[in-house]
Amino acid sequence: MTPLQHLLVAERVCARLGWDVAVRPTMCLGAIAPDAHRIAEHIDHRALHFRSRKTRDRRLIDFLRNYLRPAVNGPAGALEFWAGWLCHISADDIWRRNLQRDVPQLWDGIVHGTARQSDELRDKYLRECNQLDLAFFSLYQHTVAGLREELLAAEAHWTADPLTPQDLHTWRLTVVQSMLPPLAASDTGLEYLTMDFVEQCMFQSEQETFRILEWEIDESELSPIF
Repeated sequence: MTPLQHLLVAERVCARLGWDVAVRPTMCLGAIAPDAHRIAEHIDHRALHFRSRKTRDRRLIDFLRNYLRPAVNGPAGALEFWAGWLCHISADDIWRRNLQRDVPQLWDGIVHGTARQSDELRDKYLRECNQLDLAFFSLYQHTVAGLREELLAAEAHWTADPLTPQDLHTWRLTVVQSMLPPLAASDTGLEYLTMDFVEQCMFQSEQETFRILEWEIDESELSPIF
């Protein structure tokens, strides 16, 4: 998912939980944080997404135990920040699974194709993501404008190693300045992705994140949901 889409998921989860709009800047910052590896080459994206090739859910359990659950009774803002982070990693997991199931020609070409095929398909994929972001911006312009202002107001009080507060600050400004909406993209037509596909992914991400948060907040003395 793109930063814009991650922010829309976080906004929906925040509203569904009935949280005050005052916490949205912190939640928005958490929702984009895992992709900060894009401006920090020393960081492996798997570290920030709590992913492992060998044990699919083990790293997510680590995240819930070490970051989200302590924040339930932690300092003000901590729960909202890590809830935003959870929105992101849950959404990316759903996005990957849906791509594999619904757009196998794109997924297989990028993952298993030749180097040239993979590069060409990845470039096409990124252009289509930008085109869809521009469409979502037109559809949710008022909401995105508010999320943009909230990100500008957000401060990095928490992070997960090896991401530093400065890395997160730099990434926050990058997102605000060039991704909400993205810079104008050439319209080459949508061959693989659709608005309906993205909306379905966002809806499923909202559902999944809400389910996990509801358990973790209400049953904090029990084992993680996974």
